Amino acid sequence: MKSKLLITNLLVLFLFISVKNFGQCVTVPAFGPGAITESFEGVPTDANNPSAGGGYNVPVTPFTFSSGVILTAPSPNSFGQAILADWSKGGAGWGICNSTTTPADVPGGTSSLNLNNSSDIISFTLPILAGKVGLYIEGGPCVNPTVTLRIYDASDILIGTCTTTPTGIAANWRTNFFRL
Repeated sequence: MKSKLLITNLLVLFLFISVKNFGQCVTVPAFGPGAITESFEGVPTDANNPSAGGGYNVPVTPFTFSSGVILTAPSPNSFGQAILADWSKGGAGWGICNSTTTPADVPGGTSSLNLNNSSDIISFTLPILAGKVGLYIEGGPCVNPTVTLRIYDASDILIGTCTTTPTGIAANWRTNFFRL
């Protein structure tokens, strides 16, 4: 059985998945040894993930990452929507309000998945039934006042929701975490 993850108003994310019971929105990235993590690292440039120049790629949806997490929306995806930014492939700075991301800002590596258009929705199908889902986010109150994480079961029934406010400061990305 699979779970579906839907995120709205998201500019930048880093995803963790584990198999525990759903709870309330929390800001501690604790999942335990059975966690599946998608860091967006090492995703090859190919026909399913074409280069958009520099360290940017545009994954063709649906796109399956090495963890088994599937990016399902936006579909179809374009450069103005979900973009993989990978500092190991070239410049991948991302403007957040009055700051720009650097490799030091990226949680857990050099790559991230970014939602360029704040009115779009980014959605994932998870490879297992997940009990906890969380992400590192940053964006900005200057662009969007909130980021909402919605969790659906395999029947597309909403089973959890959580909303937070990004700080708008790229350097805060490594500590701006929330999960259900």
